[in-house]
Amino acid sequence: MGFELTLEEIARITGGSLHGNRSRLIRTLAIDSRTLVPSMHTLFIALRGERHDGHDYIGELYERGIVAFLVSGSVNTPSYPDAGFCLVDDTLTALQAIAAERRNRFGGVVAAITGSNGKTIVKEWIYQCLRDRYRVFRSPKSYNSQVGVPLSVWMMGEEDTLSVIEAGISEPGEMERLRAIIQPQVGLLTNLGTAHQENFHSLEQKLEEKLKLFEGCERIICRIDGDPAGISPFTALKDPAADIRGWSLGGEALYTYTIREQGEGRTSLHGRAPAGEFLFDLPFTDDASLENALHVLTFCLEMGLEPGRASEAVAGVEPVSMRLEMLQGVMGSTLINDAYNADI
Repeated sequence: MGFELTLEEIARITGGSLHGNRSRLIRTLAIDSRTLVPSMHTLFIALRGERHDGHDYIGELYERGIVAFLVSGSVNTPSYPDAGFCLVDDTLTALQAIAAERRNRFGGVVAAITGSNGKTIVKEWIYQCLRDRYRVFRSPKSYNSQVGVPLSVWMMGEEDTLSVIEAGISEPGEMERLRAIIQPQVGLLTNLGTAHQENFHSLEQKLEEKLKLFEGCERIICRIDGDPAGISPFTALKDPAADIRGWSLGGEALYTYTIREQGEGRTSLHGRAPAGEFLFDLPFTDDASLENALHVLTFCLEMGLEPGRASEAVAGVEPVSMRLEMLQGVMGSTLINDAYNADI
C-alpha cells in the first residue's frame, strides 16, 4: 500500500481550514484535470498559473468523481455536498509542505541529483543499475521543478529502500525550497553549464544555488576535474563538514578512471577505487555519455556494489529515449536525438 494522509492531517500540515466532508483519505495527488484518474482518494490541488487556474475545473472534476480539493480561494461548498475542501493561502506552498511530510516519514535512503545537464539520464541509469539490489524509486520523467519534485516525493513507496530525486532550478531562491522537501542524504552533481542561465548573473552564482540542495548531505558525489567552466564544487560548498566523494578522468581523486583505448563505439578504462583497481568497458565514446556513465558508476560504488558488478551494470545500461539517443543516419552519419522534454 502507498502512502496516505487524511484530509484532516493535510489541513494540520498546511495550516489550512477544512470545509465540507473532512473524513476523506488521500492516496493520490493530482494537478492536471486532463490526465488524472478519478478516485475518491485523489486530492486535486488547484494551482494558479499564468495561463490556467485549477479552481476553474473544480465543478467538472466533482462531476467526474473527485471529492477532495486543496484550494486557495473561496468555493461554494454547498454546491459540492460530498466533497471536502482544504483552504490554504497558497496551494503550491501547501503541496510542498505535504511532500515534506511524506519525506519525513520515509525510512529509506534519499539521493538527490542536480546539474545543468544529464540529470534525467543519470537518474534512469542509476535505477537500471541498482534495481536488483535495492527497491528503487526514481522521479518520473523529468519531474524536477517546484511542482514536479513534491509530486515525485509523494509517490515514494512504503517498501522502497532507495529514492532518487531529480531537482532543477531556473532562478535564485528555488533550491532552498526543493532541499526542504527532498532532504537528501546523498547528493550527486552532474555538471555545470549554460542551460537555464538567463536568471543567473554568473556560472558561479548558479553553482552556488545548485549546491544548496546538498546542505546537510552525508556525502556528495561529483567530478572534480574537466569542468569547462573552471569552477570547483569544493570552493562553492558552504558546508565545511561535507564529505565530497570526488571522481576524475585521469587526475587525482578518490575514484580515478583512465581511458586505455577507444574506438568502434566502445571505451576501455582502468578504474581505481577504495575497493581496489579494475578494468572495464563502456559502450560509449562521446564525452557526455562517458561522464554520465562514470557518475553512475561512482554512485553505484558508493552504494556498496563491488567494482566488477558495478562496472558490468553500467556497461549494460539502456538508452533513455530522446536523451542523447544515438541513431543511424544516411551516408554513414550518426544522429544524436536529444529532443526529450517532459519537465514538470
